Amino acid sequence: MPVRFSPTPELRQAPDPISRPVTSTTAPATGRVMDPTPGDVLHVGATASVQFGGDRSLTFRVIKVGDRPTYDGWVWLTGYVLDRAGNAVARREIFVLRAGLKLLVPAAAPVTRRTPPTVRNSAGRSGASRKTPITTSRRLR
Repeated sequence: MPVRFSPTPELRQAPDPISRPVTSTTAPATGRVMDPTPGDVLHVGATASVQFGGDRSLTFRVIKVGDRPTYDGWVWLTGYVLDRAGNAVARREIFVLRAGLKLLVPAAAPVTRRTPPTVRNSAGRSGASRKTPITTSRRLR
């Protein structure tokens, strides 16, 4: 009688590594997911992606957050690599885990400029648009 091989239950129910769900997309220290915005300065290290481990970590200023569909918790970022003085040295596009990003400097709030209100005369027109003759009381010699 031939012997048949019967795989163990672990081998029969092995999960597909590609469709495996991400176990956690939260940062271990804060418990929150980082949502980068243009203008943020981030530290990108090994927790964001293995390619940035050790001395390959970056200080990164975000200029664009990608809108391409990605795996849950991951994001495409476009921005500049900054040196120690804060100067941009290279433009890069990186694919990182949002939970591994560390915010160094948040984006500045946009500055809105107020224009001074125009003074209206009784006719509803501003004084600048009124045409009046200029008269001088003294003659120049």
